[in-house]
Amino acid sequence: MLKPAGAALITGGAKRLGRALALHLASQGYDIALHCHQSRSEAEALIPVVASFGRRLEILSADLSQAENAETLVNQAFEHFPALNLLLNNASAFYPVSFAETTPAQWDQFYHLHVKTPFFLIQAFARRCQAGLVVNMTDAQAPQPDYFAYALSKQNLGDLTRLAARSLGPTLRVNAIAPGYILAPVAGNPDNAADIRAQIPLQRTGAVQDITKALQVFLDNPYLTGQTLYVDGGLNLL
Repeated sequence: MLKPAGAALITGGAKRLGRALALHLASQGYDIALHCHQSRSEAEALIPVVASFGRRLEILSADLSQAENAETLVNQAFEHFPALNLLLNNASAFYPVSFAETTPAQWDQFYHLHVKTPFFLIQAFARRCQAGLVVNMTDAQAPQPDYFAYALSKQNLGDLTRLAARSLGPTLRVNAIAPGYILAPVAGNPDNAADIRAQIPLQRTGAVQDITKALQVFLDNPYLTGQTLYVDGGLNLL
């Protein structure tokens, strides 16, 4: 059995990159407090996989489009895992809506999920954690007019990363991972993999392992805070 490394609260952790990050952390000795909203069955499927690493997974449900749920979620995670020392803000919404078409409800959805709720999750985590790490999942792509509110809110999550790192040191480190094209987009989004491969310096798309390796960098180097690690083959340079 692996030596316990603590426990991690992962928002939106049942599918896609959240799932991969949860399993990577379990493989590194972390128990997992896995948040989901509408993906309960996918979350339950991870319980035996995490157990195969000798770790425990607890499922926590919350609607993170409502920021008032943040503190309750963090407190529930600490009830299950008093040694909680890692918060991974991964929950996200992603669909195209242009500047002209953005509604107040859409604006609020993106900003609640990507900025407001992460802020209050970090705040609640900081009240309880004596020494730990926060990792925010941002986005490597240059401003995308067709995804106006999404892109702007993810940029602001990067701003939150830097400001929180300055505010919370030396107790907490706060960093971010900015993925490029790693997985095909969810339904309702165009797949621009071919265009990305043709334009970016490395001329290929990435793999899930590129993201888990980036997370490992922050786990292994305790002198990193306020940093965004772009895992994008150079996409952010366009």
